[in-house]
Amino acid sequence: MIQQKSPIFPHGLRQIGGILVLAIAYYQMAEISRHLASTPNNVTPVWPPDGIAAGAVLLFGNWIGYGVLLGSFLANFWAFRDPTSFLSLVISTLPVLFIAIGTTLGTMLGAFLLRKTTNQRYPLERVTDVFKFLLLTGMVGPSINATVGVACLALSGKVPWTACGTVWLTWWISNVSGIFIVTPILLSWGQFTQKKQRPIWQWLSLSPTSEDCENLPHLRHLRANSRPLKFWLILVEPVILMGLLILISKVAFGEGYHLEYMLIPMLIWSAFRLGQPCTMLLTFIVAAIAVIATVNGKGSFVTQDLDQSLIQLQSFIGVITLSIRRCIMAV
Repeated sequence: MIQQKSPIFPHGLRQIGGILVLAIAYYQMAEISRHLASTPNNVTPVWPPDGIAAGAVLLFGNWIGYGVLLGSFLANFWAFRDPTSFLSLVISTLPVLFIAIGTTLGTMLGAFLLRKTTNQRYPLERVTDVFKFLLLTGMVGPSINATVGVACLALSGKVPWTACGTVWLTWWISNVSGIFIVTPILLSWGQFTQKKQRPIWQWLSLSPTSEDCENLPHLRHLRANSRPLKFWLILVEPVILMGLLILISKVAFGEGYHLEYMLIPMLIWSAFRLGQPCTMLLTFIVAAIAVIATVNGKGSFVTQDLDQSLIQLQSFIGVITLSIRRCIMAV
């Protein structure tokens, strides 16, 4: 009998490590988001941590939801704590705890509904599954987060009751935007790693297979001629494409020129040439530039009302997401 080697780290220890990593990633992304864009009510218009949370739960399972709970608690504790006295600190901690619970419940609900309706398929493969992802994970789940969060802030006096509607809409849009932008990146790269692609250096070397041995001279000639082309495909082309996307994004959103929809051909190029993971990453870069510019009063989506600006921006992000997803499926 062959004895199987036991893993270096026990299963329970690996789960604890995953929970801590997710909590740290959630907290750090929350701090970055607040630094780049925040409203007077301490509600960030775009909340990438929820995209990280949704992606982690969909990839690894419900057990990592404890990381969402811990990360959300840490992120909101430092934002809403009242260090005046020990009693005020304890009192201010209670709504933060309920906000973290609401965030976790919303994330788990969105993941549960998506798994149930797609039979646990990869949700970015079919058009119907993409719509289910956008609706159930991207919109239904965040409604729980926003409702619980705004109720806690109102009950604790952090937000006036008259502003609850506006704050709820901003909170919900921020969660939706974070999931639309960040979660597809995690899911696509997770799917890519599961396919066990050959390492890049093996692909560059064009190692011959047994069935190609008869044509070995021709294969050697092909390998010698194709290395410059593969170097171009792997390194140069993505760099040029990323530079063009950043340039157009800065001109469209930073300078106010109406060039935002010129980004779609660039992303379609990426979909056909670089594949799903790289395209999702480039889409995230475009969305991040658009969000930061809009929150700071720049770009074609800016209006006098921040919520209206974010709704227009959300429609733009949705159009890009659906268009690029459709192109990727056609490849």
